[in-house]
Amino acid sequence: MRLLGITLNKIFPYLHPTSICVEYGNIVSIKKKHNVNVEVKGRNNVITSHGKLYGTSIRIIGTNNEIIMSKDSKVLNSTFVVIGDSCKIIIDEGATIGHHCWLTVMGKGNEIKVGKDSMLADDVDLWASDSHPIFMKNNPEVIINPSGSIHIADHVWIGKRSAVLKNVDIGENTVVGMGSIVTKSVSSSCIVVGSPAKVIREGVNWDRRHINI
Repeated sequence: MRLLGITLNKIFPYLHPTSICVEYGNIVSIKKKHNVNVEVKGRNNVITSHGKLYGTSIRIIGTNNEIIMSKDSKVLNSTFVVIGDSCKIIIDEGATIGHHCWLTVMGKGNEIKVGKDSMLADDVDLWASDSHPIFMKNNPEVIINPSGSIHIADHVWIGKRSAVLKNVDIGENTVVGMGSIVTKSVSSSCIVVGSPAKVIREGVNWDRRHINI
């Protein structure tokens, strides 16, 4: 993007003009967007956003996949990738996703869901797939690392530079500490930290106010 003879992308690398490239047979409806890049290949894929998208990249390859963003949700400079058949990414009402997050779901019938009023800080990965197959060298037809789903309940706070891996559910009101890697499901109202993440406190809750003590 050039303005007054200046290449703005070099000064502000997060700034990209909106680009939507969608093959015939797919549906894209994005209400509020700014500098969004969308690529959809395949058939019967649907993107529906009633939230706010800023500087975000969305890529879908396959059939019958869906990305849904509910009202009052917000995504900043992040990346959504869906590759497969009948997979979903669902961002529920009031959820917010910070800068440089990466949400990836692949395979058949898998999904990532971020619940109401949940908050992902910057540089959070929700990775519901290993992306590439692993198999025994004497039996390449049997994949030993199939993709899965990630379900984040309502009002969950995931700290900066954390990762949540496939086949993980996180219960409501839970806090995931900065830099944690969540490899197993977590119950409600607890704090988990570490790699792999472990519960360090139970019976907690949190809110979006800035701390004042």
